[in-house]
Amino acid sequence: MSEEIKIIELKELDNALDLLMDFNREIKIYKTEEEMKQTSEKFLKLGNPIGIVQEGKLIAYFNLYCNNYETLEAYFGNLYVLKEYRKQGLAKKLVYYSFDFAKEKGFKKVMLNVAKDNVPAIKLYEGCGFEYTGESKIMGDEDTHIMCKII
Repeated sequence: MSEEIKIIELKELDNALDLLMDFNREIKIYKTEEEMKQTSEKFLKLGNPIGIVQEGKLIAYFNLYCNNYETLEAYFGNLYVLKEYRKQGLAKKLVYYSFDFAKEKGFKKVMLNVAKDNVPAIKLYEGCGFEYTGESKIMGDEDTHIMCKII
């Protein structure tokens, strides 16, 4: 099956909203469909929503914010792969794609936050060359690692 990595318009794919809702359920952010639509519009306006599309279906997604031209740090967030497509290297493809995309835009680093208890994601990011740079709290009280990759 052919798959394509591309900047996506969330409205162009029937299942895009469903995928984002699944992501939010998994990380325990329960939003209404209307809130999710508003969030999706924000992603489109402020970031670069990038996904893997297979036969017209969005199967993996992340958002890359390349808008801090003072620090030249891009911010990687909201990586999600549909459960039935996990363990196929798609998340790693998206992480490496983010490096190339940010570099093309003139950025020098890619930053991210990851929940301290999200061991699979931490292993993925470490395997892709991210290093710990600190800790923070996001989404309320969730402890996260701040990770950085020089590109």
